[in-house]
Amino acid sequence: MEKFIKMYMSLNLPTLKIRIISIKCISSTKHFMIESTLFIRKVGGDILLVQVYVDDIIFGSTNEEMCREFEQVMKSKFEMSNMGELSFFLGLQVSQREDSIYLHQTKYVQDILSKYKMNNSSTYGTPIPVNHSLHPDKDGKDVDYTLYRGMIGSLMYLTASRPA
Repeated sequence: MEKFIKMYMSLNLPTLKIRIISIKCISSTKHFMIESTLFIRKVGGDILLVQVYVDDIIFGSTNEEMCREFEQVMKSKFEMSNMGELSFFLGLQVSQREDSIYLHQTKYVQDILSKYKMNNSSTYGTPIPVNHSLHPDKDGKDVDYTLYRGMIGSLMYLTASRPA
């Protein structure tokens, strides 16, 4: 059976010192130049991942002891609070199970639908069928451009931040 990584989140770390201290505190850490805020440590068959984002840090491991050790080292060097198991980050919901980690945006989608009063709207598949029943409303009110731009912006963010 494969090992899966449990992810944890901590907040309020001083941004400037994290990169330096992370490298010094974790011997045999690999630092990737493509993603300068990602650190990986392998010990035997286990792995520890550390991702820094502004003043947040997300870490996880296939070995619970590696997580505890990392957290203790960080707490000894910085004032930080452990927010527990990662469940929400940068608009993405994280559902963790024993055998998998699932990223989704259900809450964000529901918030968009509520904000624009579209909770009970009908759905259409994409691309829209040729014989659809949608027609221009030539006698209707002009579109509120601010509202329209907000909707389009929300949809663009949704598609741009979509988990792969």
